[in-house]
Amino acid sequence: MAQSVKEFTAQLTSISAKMVLDDWTWKVFGYKKRPKRGTKFNRFVNQKKLVSETFLVREIFISCFSSGIITIQFNRNMFERILDFMLERFLNTEGIINALRFDSKREAKNYLLEGLREYAGIDLDSFVSVFIKRASDFTEDTFNKGWLVSASRLTVDKDSPWVIINNSTRENFNIKFVDDL
Repeated sequence: MAQSVKEFTAQLTSISAKMVLDDWTWKVFGYKKRPKRGTKFNRFVNQKKLVSETFLVREIFISCFSSGIITIQFNRNMFERILDFMLERFLNTEGIINALRFDSKREAKNYLLEGLREYAGIDLDSFVSVFIKRASDFTEDTFNKGWLVSASRLTVDKDSPWVIINNSTRENFNIKFVDDL
């Protein structure tokens, strides 16, 4: 049975976005649950905490999407088309740019593309090193060294979104894809 590339990409995008909202993922990083507050209340939050939360929101999405895409050996052209399609649909979803705390669609697209390309170029076991490198680059002086253990847990724990998405994609690995992009 063949699956539409658009359908696969839309499903993977949806699952990855849901993982950002999942309390389990946030608990791995030391939170009791996912932080929930409107943008108006962010000005009352410690700036270091806000930088860390912003990074995690973005990176959870990027790494989850990438963990699903790396299993399928798309050629480079198809990979780029998938990213373009995902970003076009995802970034045109109302409120998503604010939810990911970007100032503009251009900033969001550049950040997401860079991250997706970094993760998608490696295997799941190497995600920790990319995550930590990106965390130290983007959070600078607010970098939390405890995230090394947290990110490591995301590559091995059976409840981890990285593992769940990667395994479910691997189960469907033999599906033929219909190029409908």
